Amino acid sequence: MESISVRNFPVDKTRATPLTGEDDAHLNHTIAMTEWLAALPQLAAIFSFENSEISFVHGNDRFVAAFRSPAPRNPLTARVANEWRERIKAFILSGRDSESFELRRDGKLGPEYFMCTIGRLPAVDGRQEHYLFTAIDRTSERTIEKNLRRELLSDGLTALPNRTGFGEEIDDRLANSGWPSNAQFGIIAIDLSRFSRV
Repeated sequence: MESISVRNFPVDKTRATPLTGEDDAHLNHTIAMTEWLAALPQLAAIFSFENSEISFVHGNDRFVAAFRSPAPRNPLTARVANEWRERIKAFILSGRDSESFELRRDGKLGPEYFMCTIGRLPAVDGRQEHYLFTAIDRTSERTIEKNLRRELLSDGLTALPNRTGFGEEIDDRLANSGWPSNAQFGIIAIDLSRFSRV
């Protein structure tokens, strides 16, 4: 068997123009929106915006199960829904390409947290601009964080909140509970001297 030196092997110069393949060598771009959304592992939907209104176009099964299923209407769920819509409208009018935010809502088993991202889909073939919305359920991570935080902000003997924990609990309840607009609150703090000796 005869060997050939690689150094002396003839090499053709490359061309600046790409090679053209057969027509079937290129990807088929006629995949429907619903198929793209179904392939995503997170909750995903596509919206349009016309006449200052957000319209639902398509959503994968995960999104429909989490956000489109009928939920009991109360002032708190209405506030969360309005807040969510206003956030998306602000993004659309801002002209930015994408934005991320956290969404908190009350579920059947307590608060649920979603890390949401919205991005622009280019307007092609005369179609109006659409927006891709994705959400990742972060409820379990937030629950773990909350449990660790509770251990840091509470007394190990009594399990009552320490001074910092008490202040944060009050802030959380004021911010995330459905209080009437004319609600008033008062807090009395009593400091017990030599409590550790008792």
